[in-house]
Amino acid sequence: MHRRLAAWVCALTLAVTAVALPSTAATVEAATACTNWKSTYTQPSTIRVLRTYGSASGKVQVVPFRAYVENVMAWEWPETYPTQALRAGAVAVKQFGWYYARKWRGGRTAGGVCYDVKDTSVDQIYRPETRRAGLKQLAAVATTWNLSIRRMRYGKPGVFILTSYGPGSIASCGAQRNGFRLYQKGVKACARAGLTYEQIARIYYGPSLQLTDPGRHNIAGPPNGRGDTGAVIPVEGGVDVHVLASNGAGFDAPPSPDRQPTDAGATLGRVSADIDGDGDDELISLVSDGPTSQHIEVRQANGYAYGDVAEPLRWDSEAAGVAWASERDGAPGIQLLAGDFDADYVDDLALVVSGDEPGSGSVQLLRSIKTAFRPIVQTFAGAFDPQSSLAFAGDVTGDNRADLVLRTETEGGLIFRVMATTSAGYLLTGPATWYTDPNLTAAGTKTVLADYDRNSRDDLVLAIDAGSGTVYRGLRSTGRAFSAITLHSSSMAFGRVKLATSDVNHDGRGDIVVYASMPDDAPGTRLYVYRSTGIALAAGVPWLDDATLDWQTVEPY
Repeated sequence: MHRRLAAWVCALTLAVTAVALPSTAATVEAATACTNWKSTYTQPSTIRVLRTYGSASGKVQVVPFRAYVENVMAWEWPETYPTQALRAGAVAVKQFGWYYARKWRGGRTAGGVCYDVKDTSVDQIYRPETRRAGLKQLAAVATTWNLSIRRMRYGKPGVFILTSYGPGSIASCGAQRNGFRLYQKGVKACARAGLTYEQIARIYYGPSLQLTDPGRHNIAGPPNGRGDTGAVIPVEGGVDVHVLASNGAGFDAPPSPDRQPTDAGATLGRVSADIDGDGDDELISLVSDGPTSQHIEVRQANGYAYGDVAEPLRWDSEAAGVAWASERDGAPGIQLLAGDFDADYVDDLALVVSGDEPGSGSVQLLRSIKTAFRPIVQTFAGAFDPQSSLAFAGDVTGDNRADLVLRTETEGGLIFRVMATTSAGYLLTGPATWYTDPNLTAAGTKTVLADYDRNSRDDLVLAIDAGSGTVYRGLRSTGRAFSAITLHSSSMAFGRVKLATSDVNHDGRGDIVVYASMPDDAPGTRLYVYRSTGIALAAGVPWLDDATLDWQTVEPY
């Protein structure tokens, strides 16, 4: 790839005996245009490869893009590398091919057939006839398939960059970095030191990195792949679940709501997260079974509806041998959160539990392994007060691990504290103050977590009662603190607003979804979308009027 491969590749290439592996590529004899892929958020479906090896030598093959990336990984990034190093390599390999599927360099065969890349080390080695990717290499590609890399360039945000890599000559983390190229010896050293892929990417690609993961909060799944929104309405015998799928310009409501038997009165918390790794969010509820017993229900998405409770992913406090108070002082004694705490690209669950003593609490972690939960572990216990705090889970430090953010009301206003996740046993640090505003109150502030600036660090968005309207303030994470900025001012009354967040237009930025009461007291709910530009929120645009959503009782999730 405009770089030289490590010597082990050449040696292995000479030693490999051809095994005639099947190829899914189609040989092209003539073409009028190359791939010319447009999107920088969705990967190309195919790529045109000039073959110089085997029976197809001299011809151009149209290769399924994922198959191309997987086979390149087999040649370029040894399976003996640590998992996080392979993930770094998988994104670099993918984006190199993706970049040239968009930006044709004028390559043609002698017969005039155009191609995007060659199958040699001039670009990336691709030889499916003689080698397949191993399980670790395939897993690295699958895990990072949705990611792409952008950064600030020449004052322009979100520029899709050309990635590159080489063997390097120094086995030290971060050695030889230049802002666009990975050096494999250094990357391997970073991974062995316990760094996650995102931490490695920040070292080698620089501080303006935007590691883009489009379509977050995807419930309905294909074909749109955009972020959706969901809400429940308590009804007799359960809840009506409304999955509203984004089409990029509006929400498509299902023909009828999905009736679920979950007891709304006993539900302590509800989140939407992908804990089985299939790319679609599950509906997860924490339900009280009594004063000191609870269980967690997981329902897997099926388009606009959810299936039955997934028994392997069900959790029961009595079976786990714990007894926490379901209620304290008339409020839930446990808060349910979801986030990827162990950097495996699968969401986990966290329970923030109020302690028996005032001002005390603990955080319990249920790590998902896609088909089940690992035994619950305590990641923090000590002097913080969940009962007076609203908790959020998100990666605000930018290390690929979810952290806890606590919003606490004090006599001095609202304080936002962060409990960062460490690499050692997924433990949390003690609460550190990141932002304080003496003029904010809990009653006059609504809060959601969203990476609105797409810098791979989650931020907070506050809706603040301005008397004559609502002000949206962003608390942008710098990795060590929150920096406040006004994102938008609206004339909509604060009392009409219920907040949610989703990437509705598949650009990797968290947008704000407002569930608003209908004008003139009409029945139902009007949904507005405030799209993020990265530095502000565009004016709210109505995306759906839904008479079946009672605004007084609707609960976005």
